[in-house]
Amino acid sequence: MKEIMTGGVGEVAVGEGLVSMTLVRKEIRPTDEPEVVHELFLPPNGFLHLYSQLENLVGKMMEDGMLRRETEGEGDA
Repeated sequence: MKEIMTGGVGEVAVGEGLVSMTLVRKEIRPTDEPEVVHELFLPPNGFLHLYSQLENLVGKMMEDGMLRRETEGEGDA
C-alpha cells in the first residue's frame, strides 16, 4: 500500500455523485499557496463512513487532551 503524506485538506466538494477532496502541501511561508498533491474521490456512503470515523477519532483525541474546542473568538486573527 502506498502511503500519502499531506499538510491538510484544501477543498471538499460534491459533484457527479462523488465527494472530492483535494489534499495539499502547505509551505512554511504564509504567502505561499498550498500545492495540490492528490485528489481523493469517495461515493457518498464512503464519505459518510469517513466522517463517522473522523468524528470518533476527534472525540478520542479530545479525551486524551490532544485537542480542545475553541471558544468563540479564539482563532480569529
